[in-house]
Amino acid sequence: MAKLTKSEKIKVAVAAALILAVVAVPVLDAVTGGWRLPLFGIHLDSEGTPGSSYDPTTLEEPVERTHTFDAASVRDFDIAWHGGTVEIKRGAVDEVVVREEIPAGSYIMDPTRATADIVHEGVLQIDDRLPDDGGDTYPASHLTIELPEETSKALGSISVESIVADISIQNVTCEEVGIDSASSACTLRGFTADVVSIDTVHGSVTVNGTVTSVLEINTVSGKQNIQLVGTLPGDILLDSVGANATLKLPEDAGFTVKAATVSGDVSSSRTIGTVRDDGAYVYGDGATAVTFNSVTGSLSVV
Repeated sequence: MAKLTKSEKIKVAVAAALILAVVAVPVLDAVTGGWRLPLFGIHLDSEGTPGSSYDPTTLEEPVERTHTFDAASVRDFDIAWHGGTVEIKRGAVDEVVVREEIPAGSYIMDPTRATADIVHEGVLQIDDRLPDDGGDTYPASHLTIELPEETSKALGSISVESIVADISIQNVTCEEVGIDSASSACTLRGFTADVVSIDTVHGSVTVNGTVTSVLEINTVSGKQNIQLVGTLPGDILLDSVGANATLKLPEDAGFTVKAATVSGDVSSSRTIGTVRDDGAYVYGDGATAVTFNSVTGSLSVV
């Protein structure tokens, strides 16, 4: 049977949470008379160590490693980084600089196995080579990528897969950003991209920049805070289970909001132009289509 990719696993987790929130039958609590839902957990082996492929390691001193790559040879990033932080930003550098920092300490998995290589023409692949089943036990390793100014203005795609690493992308221009995570806080600031897609279960999402084609954000409990400037995308797709979303658009923006929520609501400080027969709210020329789907979350457009 084919294995699911990390992205597919995350999407399955989101779908499962949606199903539980909407149609799961509560488990009756005989003592309190209330109800509760079964909790999910990670499997523990006979020694209480979660998952597999573990190699306990102790670092007596912090570890810092730096890799450099010719700026002309890098256009796309393919990153797998499970814990700690990932930061991609413009820097005062002439080459693409990849820096890894690992604090001293004892770890149930080896944090020193990370690789950074150009695996295809223009594709820089960075992988911490840690197992996917580590729960919240991942090393707090810090990955920083600094880009020369010209490189930062002409990137292709940035793909990041993570479990709990907080992710920050700042001051770059690219064609596409894709982030798949379980509990990462995702922050994008001062950037321009044609397409942005972010999937996270518990992590919050902050977007402050320009998206020209499609913005898609899926969370379960992570709040969504979005501020778009400049050219707006044709489609903004926001999905959540219990998280609220705040969407700030330019004053002169025209957009259409269509929402489906069980117990949340949709509000805006702007004057409604018209309400369509399908219940969509139209502001101005309605050019940007905003779709919001949630169970208990609310959307505020400001």
